[in-house]
Amino acid sequence: LRIYPNPVSDVLTIEKQDGEKVLLSLFSMCGKKQFSKVVILPYRMQMQQYPAGIYLLQVSNGNMLDVKRIVKW
Repeated sequence: LRIYPNPVSDVLTIEKQDGEKVLLSLFSMCGKKQFSKVVILPYRMQMQQYPAGIYLLQVSNGNMLDVKRIVKW
């Protein structure tokens, strides 16, 4: 799983196997869900609307669950 750039200001790219369907969920550090959507990879996530801070990005496809820390500046 590749997620870049990190830190991010505008657009976050999530890559793994092309064409793979995953559930993306973005959480603030206090646990509030900011975004959740089923997408097909690669996916470019717009981050402009979120305030600067640290977020957790959860990526799951039923067989795997991966959580990455994302820094938004």
